[in-house]
Amino acid sequence: MKKKLIVLASLIILCASLFALFTVSTSAATSGYYTYKVSNGKATITDVNTSISGNVTIPATLGGSPVTSIGYEAGSRVMAGLGAMVSTARSVVNS
Repeated sequence: MKKKLIVLASLIILCASLFALFTVSTSAATSGYYTYKVSNGKATITDVNTSISGNVTIPATLGGSPVTSIGYEAGSRVMAGLGAMVSTARSVVNS
């Protein structure tokens, strides 16, 4: 019985360690006018500073990760009252 408990405890610790190892972190970062999150090596623009104006260029990379999407909130702010939006990224506006 004691041996089974030790084996079970070892398996639980192993599983918890593997889960922690493979958990992907997504924390917000800021670069220039853009707030973004990186998940699985891809950046999503989540917000845009409201002081941005004129023609806006969406960068191809943020924090060294390729920009692959623009969140709805960020896209709405960029589109409202600006001249034009030029994208150097492969981007999708999420709804």
